[in-house]
Amino acid sequence: MPGDDSMSIRERLIKSRMPIGDAAEVDPSEFENYVEHPRYGRGPRMTGVSPTMREVHFLGYDAGIPGTAIPANPIQPGCAPAQYYVDVRCQCEACQRKFIFFAEEQRHWYDELGFHYAARATRCSDCRRAKRKTDEDRDRLTKHLSDGVHSAEDCEDLTAALERLHAKSLVGRKAIEAGLAALNAAARSQAH
Repeated sequence: MPGDDSMSIRERLIKSRMPIGDAAEVDPSEFENYVEHPRYGRGPRMTGVSPTMREVHFLGYDAGIPGTAIPANPIQPGCAPAQYYVDVRCQCEACQRKFIFFAEEQRHWYDELGFHYAARATRCSDCRRAKRKTDEDRDRLTKHLSDGVHSAEDCEDLTAALERLHAKSLVGRKAIEAGLAALNAAARSQAH
């Protein structure tokens, strides 16, 4: 079966001028098991606006949810070359759960933060938050191992970061030994 790559230029042009769909066809029950976003919720945010595919930013047009468009408002060069953003159905690469990449979130990413227009949300909000915390723990571990442990607060911070990373099996024996050595060195220096 031929895919979009086999479409003629004329067929692509016609498809780009078609609306992304009919908002009346969106079934709210489809989104009952989607990951809930802390700011935007679980289901699509209906605006009643369904622009054509050409006017919509998101690269995965087939995943766009009709009737959820909001106007793009690029304030930085290099932002999305689009007139609208729409809520988009996605699947998290980490946990495999379905989530919505909300139009408001896209506008924030592309128009306000200046993310490259090809950047996509590949993780749900829960997995993004967990990844951020893991990255912060790795940064703490690296900082304390390179700068040393100078206070009781540093000791607690290093210990907590090591415990969390160890619980996720993200640190090996060498990192744990280095952390323990840093804690022991700090204990010896505080004893003197």
